[in-house]
Amino acid sequence: MRGKLLRLLSAALVGSFCYGLAEVEALTVYRIGGEELPPPEVDGDFEFIQLAWADVDEKQLGRIDLLEVATHSIEPQRLDPTVNLTPLIRERGGGIRSNNSYGWQSEALLDFLMDGDLTTAYLGSGRSQSADCSPCKKGIWFELNGLFPIRRIKISTTERFAHQRFIEVFEIGTNDGDSRKKGTREGQYHWRGAFLDYDVVFSVAHNLEPFLDLELPDRPIAEILFKAPVGNWEIAEFEIFGDGFASQASYVSNVIDLG
Repeated sequence: MRGKLLRLLSAALVGSFCYGLAEVEALTVYRIGGEELPPPEVDGDFEFIQLAWADVDEKQLGRIDLLEVATHSIEPQRLDPTVNLTPLIRERGGGIRSNNSYGWQSEALLDFLMDGDLTTAYLGSGRSQSADCSPCKKGIWFELNGLFPIRRIKISTTERFAHQRFIEVFEIGTNDGDSRKKGTREGQYHWRGAFLDYDVVFSVAHNLEPFLDLELPDRPIAEILFKAPVGNWEIAEFEIFGDGFASQASYVSNVIDLG
């Protein structure tokens, strides 16, 4: 078997596994995880190589996606229903962008949506943020970098302008990130010949509430779109909450050279 390589893909969420390769008189056993366990019992002489779950290097074709890695186990990332995900999206590899007539951009003012300060706000007034201006709209796109059970969205104005700058008309949509469905979803946001499509979750025309607590359907979400006509509204905080495990996660070990 000289010169042959093996890449191990683990579908297990906890525990460890072994792979043995017999040559003429030699046996090599690899185990990923289970460092606290004694070496496996195998008849005859063998070489035992212990690897940790965290021993993954992309340069060696290893990869960990949406997993929590501990000494004894791996499991899909789990969302705490009390933790606002919006300030964490970027550090988790996702993005938050607004749309102007040239496309989606990481506008600095978007930081007001997640600074935890109810005295600062992202404003809905100003020039159009959409090339489709009938009426002119602003769009905010939240990319979660994974498929998650998102349960709630909370939107609030500043207390100072709670009764002047609430969002009377808005739409919120989601999608699961599946590019094969592009063009088949109900909602579409157009700009310069391109579009983002989504399943419409909320389409509100006569809201008078400054503080919104919205429950989402029980389905995995990869992206969230907020859209509203340009106008005299504001968002002090846009909070996103999930509850449960990531819907998809994977573990690929480094390439293991079996000689």
